[in-house]
Amino acid sequence: MKSILKKRLLFLVAFGFSKATVFFAPLLLSNQLTKTDYGSFEYALNIAFIAASIISLGVTSAYPYFKLKRNLKTIFVGFKVFYMYLLVSSLILLCIILLFHNSFELILSVLFMYTLSNQMMYSTIDKTNENIIKAVITDSMFYIVLLLAYVFMYFTQRSNINFVFYFSICYSVFYITLTLKNAVKLNSHNIKRYLKLVKYGKSVMISGCLILLVANSGRLLVEYIFNDKNLIAIFSFYFRMASFVLIIHQVLSIIYFKKIYTFSLKKLDRFFSVFLIIILCSVIITFFVVPLFGIHFFKLFETFETYKLSYNILCFQMFFWIVLANNESVIYRENLASKMNYGFSVLLILFFIVSYFIKDVVSFYQTVLILYVLVIIATAIQFFILYQYKKMFLKNTILISAFTLIISLISFIWL
Repeated sequence: MKSILKKRLLFLVAFGFSKATVFFAPLLLSNQLTKTDYGSFEYALNIAFIAASIISLGVTSAYPYFKLKRNLKTIFVGFKVFYMYLLVSSLILLCIILLFHNSFELILSVLFMYTLSNQMMYSTIDKTNENIIKAVITDSMFYIVLLLAYVFMYFTQRSNINFVFYFSICYSVFYITLTLKNAVKLNSHNIKRYLKLVKYGKSVMISGCLILLVANSGRLLVEYIFNDKNLIAIFSFYFRMASFVLIIHQVLSIIYFKKIYTFSLKKLDRFFSVFLIIILCSVIITFFVVPLFGIHFFKLFETFETYKLSYNILCFQMFFWIVLANNESVIYRENLASKMNYGFSVLLILFFIVSYFIKDVVSFYQTVLILYVLVIIATAIQFFILYQYKKMFLKNTILISAFTLIISLISFIWL
């Protein structure tokens, strides 16, 4: 009994610290950096998340599949080859940027991409093996590094994005050391194991990239339409404030990561529905409560009255972002990633076409609203795919999602 209580206490401490770091580290940087530098940081980070999804080739998602569904242990040597591939490909990409387009934002993106790709792989391994506390810490390491950069700038009274770069280099050295320590011979046997992971992961890689474009294309769209790093900073700040509810999502996704691959449809729907009711309540609380406290700690909250409506949309967008993430796990479980790719590809093509024609006529608020609609349509596509190909009708989840959509529309009119 004491050991169980000790483990739970350790988990709560580790989770509280790590998720507080994930939430606050970028926001603290918004206080320390200029608005332009903060916008550049968020823009580089957005590119890095998308690039990490592409460069990983879906191999990250292969681990729980081969571990939990196939129990194929001989394949695991391929993951060591994967770490070596990440290092070499990142170095090549960095050299190309230095030679042809020496942009600080792109260099920072490659650095972020490398560390995030490794971090996601190690975190997935920990979640799959139910090393919950270790998974929580691993998930937040990137943001712990950002927090250390902030602390250094705060106490030295320096406000320069270069320090984020320097601390990120130190973090990348950590993964480079692990890669070299666990390096294997690149013989035909090991390469074949790695290619088997890539073969499984290619559809997942495309899906992951498409989902990131759907869920996290806000900064890219703001940059494309307005070409203004200050507006990127504003969008990113309120996006992160609205993302407070993701802390709840992350703790449950870590605890129940393995069960999502084993739950029956009925249990899965019940779990998701209860979970989403909690999220909806949290979204409403977030909108009203977070600004009351945030105004005393974060300087960008001085713009709240101007961007209040946009913040409201972003709060509800987080709800559907979580629905999107839940559905993604189920689609991967059912091996339907390739089916989702077709629907999301068409959706994003239409999105890019619309973005081109509205570039000179939309306001910032309308841009945020368009992103909200994009995420809602994406979740509808996921529900359709699950029913069309596996007859999986998540009834309660769909009803709660529809109810939330109605609530959000009423709030937009009311505000």
